[in-house]
Amino acid sequence: MKALGITAGMQFSALKKIPDEYISVAPLVQVTGELTQAARRIFDQWFDMYSESDGTWSTMSAGYFI
Repeated sequence: MKALGITAGMQFSALKKIPDEYISVAPLVQVTGELTQAARRIFDQWFDMYSESDGTWSTMSAGYFI
């Protein structure tokens, strides 16, 4: 959080969006504690979707993700 510039007392607001499509429930973690391949693919896609051009997240891009 420090790297994103988030400090104590900061306020955020979020809106709930209704998804455009239904996604079935699936496990995120294998019995070994590792992410499933599907979960890793989704999280990587989300990171790429919201990260800055240098591959990091700014306070703004993290807020967009949330």
